[in-house]
Parts: sequence; C-alpha cells; structure tokens
Amino acid sequence: MTLNHLQNNQKNINNEFHKVYLQAERMGESVNVDPSKPRSCARQHNRPNAAAENIEDWYRINVAIPFIDHIITQLDSQFSGLAKTVNSS
Repeated sequence: MTLNHLQNNQKNINNEFHKVYLQAERMGESVNVDPSKPRSCARQHNRPNAAAENIEDWYRINVAIPFIDHIITQLDSQFSGLAKTVNSS
C-alpha cells in the first residue's frame, strides 16, 4: 500500500508537490518566514544544483524527486526478498 502510494505520488509529482509546497508556504507565513532556496554557484560538488525557474521548482527538482526515488528504491530493496518468500509459500 505505501509503495503504491509513493509510486502514484512519483507519477503525479507536479500536482502532489504543489499541494505540499502551498502548505509549507502557509506554515512559513504563520511564523513570518519567506520561501527561499540555498545559494547556488556555477560548480556544485556536495549537493544538487539543478536549474529551476522558481523556488517551488527548485525544491521539487532537487529535493522532492530524489527523496521519493530514494524511499521507493529502499522500500523495494528491503522488502523484495520478503515478497518472494511470501509468494513461494
């Protein structure tokens, strides 16, 4: 169930992330924090630095997509052997 939910979010990342981003903006406004992204330079070594037109796109491209990909990969690798064991029983 969780893996399917994450895979659906991955397929609809633009819409799903937009909802999350709007909620984060509202939470930030309630404590007087403006959205911002880390400074970027021409050559980045230790973190993602994909170009984006706005702050929301930057977080979607550099944070949300890699994070969801990582979680899906980890769940799949952790539980693939378990699924094989259950199916063979």
